[in-house]
Amino acid sequence: MLKNKIFLFLVSMFGLGILAFGEIGYGATLPYVADTMTSRLINDTPVVHQIIFRTATADTINTVTMKFSPGFNFASNTPILGSVSGIGTGTISIDDDTIIYTVKSESLTLDNTTTPKVITLTNIKNAFQSANTYTVIVTTKSPSDTIIDGPTPTPNFLLSDTLTFFASSSYIIFYPYKISASGVSTCTAVVCVNALSGYPISEKTVTLYTRGNSDTIYDSIGTPDNKTQTTDANGKCTFTIVSNYTGLDTITAVVDNETITRGVNKYGAVGIWNFDDGNSITRDASGYNNAGTLTNGPIYVSGKYGSALQFDGVDDYIDCGNNQSLNCTSQITIEAWVKRVDPDHNDCILCKNNAYMFELYKSGSTYYFRFRVYDSGWKFAWSSNINSISQTEWNHYAVRFKRPNWQVHIHR
Repeated sequence: MLKNKIFLFLVSMFGLGILAFGEIGYGATLPYVADTMTSRLINDTPVVHQIIFRTATADTINTVTMKFSPGFNFASNTPILGSVSGIGTGTISIDDDTIIYTVKSESLTLDNTTTPKVITLTNIKNAFQSANTYTVIVTTKSPSDTIIDGPTPTPNFLLSDTLTFFASSSYIIFYPYKISASGVSTCTAVVCVNALSGYPISEKTVTLYTRGNSDTIYDSIGTPDNKTQTTDANGKCTFTIVSNYTGLDTITAVVDNETITRGVNKYGAVGIWNFDDGNSITRDASGYNNAGTLTNGPIYVSGKYGSALQFDGVDDYIDCGNNQSLNCTSQITIEAWVKRVDPDHNDCILCKNNAYMFELYKSGSTYYFRFRVYDSGWKFAWSSNINSISQTEWNHYAVRFKRPNWQVHIHR
């Protein structure tokens, strides 16, 4: 049973907008296109790419073209067809940067548009890819070689090596955000050093900076005035800050002459999910161990910062369990960066069964985002008109709720 668990649904969100081709000869836009891979690292190890799509038009599919753009070098590294589902058995051929799947004549059937099609491709080396991001453009064709659906691209996917540091994918976690100027009270700052796609980088030299000589910085073993150390196997290094001086402080970190300025304030947080993990578990940076399990196939894509997750709008979600720390029934703050694929689809950002729900929806011609709480049934605590903002661009949404007076503040 799912009772009382918390879920990050973000259904049909965190993806890039689908390109619509209006020229004569192009088909309908595929409602869902994705590429899952066993590794996002740029290296010479063959990996598995799984192309998943749903069709818009009920017709007999004879070929599926999958163009990897910017192109992978398939000429020197031939992909191998793996398992296939939702479509008739067939074979593949290569045309430059495009893989063509052809259904065998005895397997041709009228397509069921509700069934996901999955074509698994093995022996693909990411090392031949020519950029840090790529898409796969999918087109379906009939036996008469007429386009049925597409061409439709996947969202942008990130690839990176394990050594190249990106400041925009790295961040500093600190707690608490306020300490006494006693020279005794401590603030812990954990610098997380990542590659472009969110992979942690070990053995990187990190120097932490604050407002100058007014603070004392300790390294992870308690050595005072040591502002420089190296990251561990998880790409992290920990500093402790104390001070005898009042006022505001700014914490930054320098790696390879680049400055990390992104900060994550852990104060009061019970769940912080960055979606930079690249596997079936997304870690919780809050310290409460509310890691989420990716369910029914959300995929990692290029995000606002580093990686994000795209959901298919049908059954994808993240299950974050039922830890007591998530029972925030008297007051709660929720915030998220969201980019929607289909704004006409009602989408839940975060929900805890029989507790609270933060969601985006459409009524008539008006778009809203709203917060609901469960109080002997679901109650609408607040909603806000968001017609003035682009529904398919990255937007930051936040809500604060506090009982007993049902104080709700919604920001975007």
